[in-house]
Amino acid sequence: MPTAATAYSHATADVPIPAVQQVYIAVVVTLLPLAAVWLAFRRSLRLGAVLFAASMYASFVFGYLLHFVIDSPDLHSNVVSDSAGVFFHTALNLALIEFVGFAFGLVAAVRQAR
Repeated sequence: MPTAATAYSHATADVPIPAVQQVYIAVVVTLLPLAAVWLAFRRSLRLGAVLFAASMYASFVFGYLLHFVIDSPDLHSNVVSDSAGVFFHTALNLALIEFVGFAFGLVAAVRQAR
């Protein structure tokens, strides 16, 4: 199941999310960061930070390639409806959040390694 922002922007722009992408979004974008936070608080801060950084990096690359590089219905410039602005800004904001999450997780993992 896609995140609320992803589902909304795709629905309003009439851009379908294929089943394989829905699974990727549910597992990598949604569940793995939550598992990483649980792991960081319950088991190992370093391992949780590494998992968080990895999941955020995988989320960032996935979204960046689909929304800004690969020519597909997901490419922001291919969305021509009235919702094109919402679609673009949602994709851009998610990419920024995911990149910051990756950097945060990486810094936390490196600090725990010392």
